[in-house]
Amino acid sequence: MRNNMKVFSLLLLLALLMLTAFGCSYFSRPSDEEVIGAIKESSLLNPAEGGVTLQSPIVILERGKKNPDGSWVVKVKLTFTYVMSNGQTSKPMEKTPTFKIYKTGDNAGKTVWKAQVGV
Repeated sequence: MRNNMKVFSLLLLLALLMLTAFGCSYFSRPSDEEVIGAIKESSLLNPAEGGVTLQSPIVILERGKKNPDGSWVVKVKLTFTYVMSNGQTSKPMEKTPTFKIYKTGDNAGKTVWKAQVGV
């Protein structure tokens, strides 16, 4: 009877540890707002020459698993226009790029989420 109780206790402890590990990794991922904010601040939507305008909200299509380096892969849908060299605005284009979302420090030492396109 004691052996059964020990086995049951051990299984219960392992189950709780697995749930805790899953919960910790789930909550450490960036929220939708953090992902969208990081993408809006990325070089894709803020090119040096300017001219890119979002036509609709950024839609998160797919979230990947956490990479060993602590980053997350996120696939999004973007609809945007840009200003051509002759001054005209392009037709709206829809793209589904993949971004690598990772934490880094900014100039003030605050931890922020950054996005890198084309992972």
